[in-house]
Amino acid sequence: MNFTAVYNQIAILFLLIIFGYVFGKVKIISEDMISNLSKFILDLALPSLIISAMMIPRTAEKFKGSLIMLIIAFSTYAGSYVIAKIVSKIIKSPKEHKGIFEFSLIFSNVGFMGFPVIATIFGPEPVFYAVIYNAAFVLLVYTLGISLVNTSEEKVDFSIKDLINTGVMASIIGYTLFALAVPVPEVIKGVFSLVGNTTTPLSMILIGAMLSTLPINKMFNNWRIYIIAFIRLFVLPLITFFVFKPILGMDNIELVGVAVIIAGMPVAANAALIAQEYAGDPEVASQCVFISTLFSIISIPILSLLFM
Repeated sequence: MNFTAVYNQIAILFLLIIFGYVFGKVKIISEDMISNLSKFILDLALPSLIISAMMIPRTAEKFKGSLIMLIIAFSTYAGSYVIAKIVSKIIKSPKEHKGIFEFSLIFSNVGFMGFPVIATIFGPEPVFYAVIYNAAFVLLVYTLGISLVNTSEEKVDFSIKDLINTGVMASIIGYTLFALAVPVPEVIKGVFSLVGNTTTPLSMILIGAMLSTLPINKMFNNWRIYIIAFIRLFVLPLITFFVFKPILGMDNIELVGVAVIIAGMPVAANAALIAQEYAGDPEVASQCVFISTLFSIISIPILSLLFM
């Protein structure tokens, strides 16, 4: 793996975020367009990428790897939850921001940014494992994530319907095709691959456009967010590396790599959307997304050095 090549690819992704930010500021990308673009990515592009990533020959190694990745994902989220609670107390988080800070430490940007970065660093095949990891993310972000961010006195009731969305359905369909070794015509593979490949540029542009809605003078004024970003981008992935590498060894270094890079992604882009819907503070959530995304251009290439 060539460090310069990886850094160049990460820089390209970051420049796409800058483009989105500029286009959002000058209103080429309007708020309505941000909403529609988000729906397109979530309901078509990202599900296509998920299914496309799972249209691979089933092997005993891949099947075993998918089960190991689920264990890694849930273990990582459990560890992150404990760390988030500890950090929240140490930095004396204000009551109204406590849940958002904990959410930011637990949930990284798996789909919008994680998938393309994984593909950039390791190639297209390991995206399969990132998709498996994403299944755990979806399950937890719409249950635990909402309960953390919600500051209203009303209890949030969950039902199985809350977990049924295009991302979950795509994961089920894709994994079924993989597990049962269902033959898929090349023309169908080509369609899903082509549509799925739009996820990377559109996601980066969307993140930039979403960040453009923040007042520039309020982006950098919360010192606690810098601590959150440092732990999110450096501490958590390093803990993941030093915990799982000795356990899994070099034979499973691809699994370790995917887990580490996902653990080192910026704060999940939907943090602000969840905060908006469940009486949280969307401005602070957006700051967490922005600051962590900004510094990820430094952290991600450094993390990639672990696998060179």
